[in-house]
Amino acid sequence: LGLAWNGRQGRTPDQLTEATAHAFLGSTELAPLFQAALTVGNVERALSPLSSRAAPVSAFVQILLNADSLDLDNVSFRSFKKARIELQASLAGLENLKRRCDFNNDQTLALLEMEVVLELTILACRIGQSLCMLGTNPLPTYGCQMINVGISNLSPTARTDLANRLLEIKSRFQHVWLCRNLHSTLPEGFVEMEKYREQFLERCDGVNRYNPDNVEFLEKYVREQCDKQCVDMEANLTLLKLYQLNPNLYNERIVCRIFLKCVMALPSADMVLAKCLLDEYRMESECLKTICDISALLETCRFKEAWQLIRKEADLVDLAIGFEEHVRQFVAHVVSITYQNIDTQLLRQLLGDVNDSDFEKLCKQYNWTRKDDGSTFITNHEATIKSRNIEEKIEFNDMMSFIRDLSSEK
Repeated sequence: LGLAWNGRQGRTPDQLTEATAHAFLGSTELAPLFQAALTVGNVERALSPLSSRAAPVSAFVQILLNADSLDLDNVSFRSFKKARIELQASLAGLENLKRRCDFNNDQTLALLEMEVVLELTILACRIGQSLCMLGTNPLPTYGCQMINVGISNLSPTARTDLANRLLEIKSRFQHVWLCRNLHSTLPEGFVEMEKYREQFLERCDGVNRYNPDNVEFLEKYVREQCDKQCVDMEANLTLLKLYQLNPNLYNERIVCRIFLKCVMALPSADMVLAKCLLDEYRMESECLKTICDISALLETCRFKEAWQLIRKEADLVDLAIGFEEHVRQFVAHVVSITYQNIDTQLLRQLLGDVNDSDFEKLCKQYNWTRKDDGSTFITNHEATIKSRNIEEKIEFNDMMSFIRDLSSEK
């Protein structure tokens, strides 16, 4: 690909792109992908007079990062326009390639990455065009001089359009980067859970959703959720429905795990959904009653009693790793939307008698401030109140009867 920037290379562009496509991707049909790379190289070489002599970098990089420092004496509006046309033609070629070819995962990612590169370079050309258009200064003798007026002096409309386009490209780049690097950046547990999710969607598709053969897999999935501190409520509800349809397969231990995950998801209504899929006589179980009691105490903000019950039933709540941490997050959420100031000792009790280090971490996480008088400042709710503007829209037809009444009175 480095040959794209070498003006003295002897091969024709078609030979170069086809050979590269065959060597890297195993198919000459993907030559337009490398033709796009060649186009970017040619355009970069044509705009090389823009590059800073003090710090030689790509012209495109300089335009995108520090357009105000560009030296426009050796380029013109036409230079950027020609470059933009060539880049847009390459982008159109990639669109046609997507329509007529099937790609594997690596080829798809390479195609998406090249599209992002083309879109960024096209945006750079748009910025250059805008600066040249505004900075053209006719000379009194002959010709004109290019003056870089800077991005800040472009029209508000032009700046807004360029900024919005840059945000769109940034969003696409983030998506492509995550697709390329997801497995290397996420913890191993999350990658494994993603595989379970894919298997669930594959096995429980359509009429196979409530196949009893899926129970064993779904039970294993629930255990993994409890161990990896993840949740897939759709899969859990599917398993509860299978228990309802196949009473002989019912596993109370697994149901307890599902109920614990529902409590950890507060303030969502997952617990209500789970209880609706369980027969009434199943709810007579002591362990399920205990979990429901914990949920009820938390939802009614009786946090001290909830913590007492949680500590009493430690063996039960330990079925779901991270249960106490999630409950503590729910309590902190309720405190944040309820209090402006609260006694520090009371706050620590509501959070389950946390130690000093954990309490400091929660204060930092939720922006709470400890005061010298023994209280903790939560937030100023009066500063966050938003007024509502009520607009009454009256249509002309609604006024017709009123106008007729006025006319008749005259």
